[in-house]
Amino acid sequence: MAPRPRRALHGVARCPHGGPDHAELAALGHRPGDVLDFSVNSNPLGCHPAVRQAAAAAAVERYADSAATVLARALAEAHGCRPEQVLVTAGSLEALRLAAQAYLEPGEVGVVAEPTFGEYALAIQLAGGLVERLWLGAGGAAAGHADSGSPEGATPPLAGFGVSPKKEMGSGQQASGATADNAGALTDEVAALARERGAKLLYLCQPNNPTGTYLPQATVARLLDALPDTLVVLDEAYVAFVADAWPSEALLGRSNLLVVRSLTKDHALAGLRIGYALGAPDVLAPLRLAQPAWSVGAPAQAAALAALDHPEHVAAGRALALAERSFLQRELRALGFTVWPSAAHFFLVDVGDAGTLRAALLRRGVQVRDCTSFGLPALVRIAPRTRPENERLLAALRDVLASGDHRHVRGSGTSPCGTSAGDAKGSLEGASSPLATLFGAGWGNGDSHSQRRCVIG
Repeated sequence: MAPRPRRALHGVARCPHGGPDHAELAALGHRPGDVLDFSVNSNPLGCHPAVRQAAAAAAVERYADSAATVLARALAEAHGCRPEQVLVTAGSLEALRLAAQAYLEPGEVGVVAEPTFGEYALAIQLAGGLVERLWLGAGGAAAGHADSGSPEGATPPLAGFGVSPKKEMGSGQQASGATADNAGALTDEVAALARERGAKLLYLCQPNNPTGTYLPQATVARLLDALPDTLVVLDEAYVAFVADAWPSEALLGRSNLLVVRSLTKDHALAGLRIGYALGAPDVLAPLRLAQPAWSVGAPAQAAALAALDHPEHVAAGRALALAERSFLQRELRALGFTVWPSAAHFFLVDVGDAGTLRAALLRRGVQVRDCTSFGLPALVRIAPRTRPENERLLAALRDVLASGDHRHVRGSGTSPCGTSAGDAKGSLEGASSPLATLFGAGWGNGDSHSQRRCVIG
């Protein structure tokens, strides 16, 4: 009899992502470099020339420093912490998986607050853990009708709306409605659910992908206080694109916090897997043990060191991205689309049928992120690029709408749960459930200990 894989892998699927599918592009007659990619949330300025030079000059004939000692020291200096509080990883994804591998026993529970980055659930599953999916804010239930995609045996709906899609956002304004005023109620409810499930891990995306929600420091601090036996993994891959972000370094002394960062987004280094984790030395110790030797290669370490010498490049990219976000949101509203606010540079757009629109745009050499894999089949996610590139996106959208190549009801103001945005009871100022403030707008219900996805109808 042939060898059998672990039972924990049965039914587990790979996580869908944005970015180019090279086989798909080839079938359409496109080369990857010819497609404008708005599905990848990275620095619109690309990487700094010095970073390319450093990566090209790396000594690839020798083993890299397995501990990335020089880079860890540079990162510690940048964050005002000690080198032993830094673990350099092959992208932030390695840190996310190491957390589950190091802290979950088979059969133990990890909590994922959805809709969010799909790799959190996969990390828990690959470690043999059970995924507790908290699908936050049942917009359909709040509107008085059942969620069409709520699976049997799911966690009960947590009714309420976090933001209104028609709410205009000022520079640096938080989009989530998760303020210090409701931090106590929010953390009490989240903590109660995590304790009830005996959760050993809780993943939080900050700002959240794909909704762009950003939690205040008081909310995160109270959550840590409420869950002393749960490792809270705070994924800050996109925090560099939040105006006036608060410093998570202030919480690094906590024994139940792991902060995860990505250099590939800030510095546009997606082709070089480079990220890091920050935490107390005792928190990082089991991750160091589980990490493969030489997981971060010499070109990635050299590029990261060069990138840290150019913080102005990140600042310029953030300023451009946030300015172009406002431009794109305004132009998309003028085209009749419902645009959701975001504290990050990326944002959600209600297009009616995300898969159809993505395909129509890709035929025109433009790519957006179809959010069906997040459980949001009516929405696409867009990350702004430079003004000429953004104009090309808008031109492609106008061509799609004019050609009848996509089914979309303009100006309908329909939320992902089928509730009129104008009828949403809990706007930024007043969500009907504190949990709804975590990830914003009108979400449905999710399943417990299961790999089924909730589809919003």
